[in-house]
Amino acid sequence: MVAGLNGRDEGSIQVIDASTDEVVREISLPGPDGVIHRVRPMMFLAAEDGSTDKILAQGAAVNGFWVVDWATGETEQIIYPPRLPAWKQSAEANQGAPMHGLEVLPDRSAVWASSRLDSRIYGWSLPGFEYIGAVEVGPAANWMTPTPDSRYMYVAVSGADYTVVVDLQELEVVTRMTVGAGPKRIDTAVLPLDRVENRD
Repeated sequence: MVAGLNGRDEGSIQVIDASTDEVVREISLPGPDGVIHRVRPMMFLAAEDGSTDKILAQGAAVNGFWVVDWATGETEQIIYPPRLPAWKQSAEANQGAPMHGLEVLPDRSAVWASSRLDSRIYGWSLPGFEYIGAVEVGPAANWMTPTPDSRYMYVAVSGADYTVVVDLQELEVVTRMTVGAGPKRIDTAVLPLDRVENRD
């Protein structure tokens, strides 16, 4: 089991042995300047045999994400989106986590990160982390979730009152849904057919 601790910087990713409930390892997110950043959203990449290969983690005060080797806990690289001029960035007050949404697509073809600071989602192909592009979604992009076919991404836009649907092949917003003020958390659930009510 892996837990992210928002109340500390050093060792903010903790690996817990589920059989003993004991912390067996701590992982930190050091910046290029040596400053340690507390973890925000994170995802995992699997190796060919299904074992855990890498942690992808966003950190406080950084508009980017870490690629961490699972076996060693060492940072392999920090990936940043192209830098925008300040006048294109969000003036939303909560920038303690300028990037706050991270998703590996179900087909494992890409990782997407949402930037509250840039009001965009950014994509990189897997496994090589080649930059795909960006989609402007609205003020303060927050959590997001892909459809099971990896074609669309639903993005909560916390600086507004809507969630958008992004076509990841065309790199454009195709639908905007009003959902109420400040949407932040979003996820996808795949339910068995016998749990879904048919409303014909």
